[in-house]
Amino acid sequence: MAISEFVSTELVSRANINNRITQANLCFPVSLYNNASGTSGTVPLSDSAANYNYLEIYFKDNDDIYNSIKAYNSNGKKLSLITIATASTATRGWIKNASVSVSGSTITFEAEKGQLTIINNGNSTIGNGDYILICSVIGYKY
Repeated sequence: MAISEFVSTELVSRANINNRITQANLCFPVSLYNNASGTSGTVPLSDSAANYNYLEIYFKDNDDIYNSIKAYNSNGKKLSLITIATASTATRGWIKNASVSVSGSTITFEAEKGQLTIINNGNSTIGNGDYILICSVIGYKY
């Protein structure tokens, strides 16, 4: 077989490329939700989480501290979104958390959400509130 025949029939064949991608277990990202401002309300996904091997959730807190998590086989699971920060003067630190449930094409914030403030004099405070905002959700499937 001549090189040109090999290239045109073997390497460039769409079926062959798709087959090689499948064999390599490559993941393809799909944007399921995007809101730069973020939301602490119900997050509508453009497709069911059940159709993806894992989700990557990008979020921020009310002080614009960003974080993300990867959750494998996340449909039907409860996840924890957490940010941790300290004041520039090192006088206090914050842990902000929100629990969310993934179900089909919706991510819902649970009642377990709030902020723990740790102060360097040994005191701490706990507040309940909407401190975590989901900005983006990317689904990955093989």
